[in-house]
Amino acid sequence: MGLGVIVIFIIIFGPTLNLLRSRLATQRTLKRQLAVLDEKKTILNGIDTQQIDERVKKMEAVFPSKKPVVELMSSLSKLANLYGLSFGGFL
Repeated sequence: MGLGVIVIFIIIFGPTLNLLRSRLATQRTLKRQLAVLDEKKTILNGIDTQQIDERVKKMEAVFPSKKPVVELMSSLSKLANLYGLSFGGFL
């Protein structure tokens, strides 16, 4: 009789317990991700925007976002003609 009750209990509540375990694992994972994101948010909120603007301007001066492709290809073509080479461009 007792074994039958245990079997029925497992059959009825087994899937619910598995779902509960799965959701608890998901909750723990999400809490860890939230902690990491909160730490990143704190770090980003502490950054000086003026300093970031200056760094972006310096990076833009060194690595411009608009590349002078036409001028570069023209210069390479002229150099190739100067030294008797052929320049076919880029593929």
